[in-house]
Amino acid sequence: MNEKDRFKKKTVENSGDVNSILDQLDYKGNLKFRFSALLHTTITEQRDYGNGEQIKMLDAHILKDVDENPGMLSVELAQNWCRTRSAICIIVQRLEKSGYITKEFIDGNKKERALFVTEKGHQLCELHRRYDAMQTSALINEMMGYCDAKEIDAYFKVLDYQIKVMQKGYFIDKDGNSSFDYTGVQNGGIKKLTK
Repeated sequence: MNEKDRFKKKTVENSGDVNSILDQLDYKGNLKFRFSALLHTTITEQRDYGNGEQIKMLDAHILKDVDENPGMLSVELAQNWCRTRSAICIIVQRLEKSGYITKEFIDGNKKERALFVTEKGHQLCELHRRYDAMQTSALINEMMGYCDAKEIDAYFKVLDYQIKVMQKGYFIDKDGNSSFDYTGVQNGGIKKLTK
């Protein structure tokens, strides 16, 4: 039985008893975790997008965020990417050192600096955008072997909402670690970084 049929079987089964409901939730939770684990292995990989320089994939996506939102603040990046401010500051320093971004003082604000992409950074964003378009197109073509176009569109819609739910449930625990809580309890969290 292929993955698609197994998923349909798990979700269509009678969920009248608690064990069946738990089995379905466990199956879906495992899928979500496996997906996250597979992505996690690539997030810090370095890649040359065509400009002859290596950059971490996460850094390239954060650079794209700044390119699309000139004047963005580090705290906004931390919220958008569910990272601590110190983690974002390290990435911003790498991007600045590589000549991809600049920081500008904000009138009346001595702590924060607005972030802007340089011409070099914008060129990298264009190369990165083309790379991601090619990879996404290839992924969709592979998925068409298992799903129809409506199902694939629904997948991306659900993915968009999952990100929003994760951003809403993001918090920093008492030890300064990033975490998520979908129940609203915040399991020991001390600070939410969502809008």
